Amino acid sequence: FFVTVNDLTISFEVDERSCKKKGGIKKLIFGAIKEVKKLHNFLSNTYSSLTVTFSTYDGDVSLVLDWSEFLAHLNGLRNPYTTLELLPKKIPPTEGGLIELESDENNFYSGGVDVDGGGHPKFRNCYFD
Repeated sequence: FFVTVNDLTISFEVDERSCKKKGGIKKLIFGAIKEVKKLHNFLSNTYSSLTVTFSTYDGDVSLVLDWSEFLAHLNGLRNPYTTLELLPKKIPPTEGGLIELESDENNFYSGGVDVDGGGHPKFRNCYFD
């Protein structure tokens, strides 16, 4: 990927195909930074007022972070992401309009844990103990 730094921003630009292959722009860029330990340590321990931008140079994906949010991702304070889907309960009509209050585990579905966010989650049944 490409990096551009000026007095206001640090910009990371990647190609859209690699972004989709890795599962998202944040996964691609943060993964690449974390692989280079010296770069990761330098950025993790630097305070700045720069705005951080992630974008694809051959697509329409763009993300803007402030420096503190960027550091939070680098230091693992924004992981993991999970998604919960709540579906309405199917209630059959009853005589007199009374509704029994009972929980139904089939109304809750969760997506898998995803480091640095990603695409659309794959939902599965969620059981609460």
